Amino acid sequence: MTVQPSILLVDDNPDLLYNLSLPLEIEGYQTLTAKNGFEALDILKSQKIDLILSDIVMPDMDGYELYNQVRENLAWTNIPFLFLTGCLLDSEIRYGKELGVDDYLVKPVKSGHLLSVVRGKLKRCQQLSEHQTL
Repeated sequence: MTVQPSILLVDDNPDLLYNLSLPLEIEGYQTLTAKNGFEALDILKSQKIDLILSDIVMPDMDGYELYNQVRENLAWTNIPFLFLTGCLLDSEIRYGKELGVDDYLVKPVKSGHLLSVVRGKLKRCQQLSEHQTL
């Protein structure tokens, strides 16, 4: 039995978390959810996560701060990290890209697009992992 990749979804909107989780779970992914960066970090400490999809604007700890915390931990540095945003400001997207985020998804995201991006990022992560073990 193969272990399905686990995806951490971080957003303060419970309805959005549900709507993101549903197509991912139907596709066979395991999803975990957090309503802010602090909850996400707690999950990362206790679970193996293969991809993170995080909103930017959240209470307590925003997506940028979460991204920085994730990238500071060597155990998590190779986890693909995607921002999910409702803001289309070029300055915000440029800032995230300069931080090094792997991709941006814009709310509302269509299920097909979400699944394509997730599959692509996980595939690339697997390829990099295989090359590192050679």
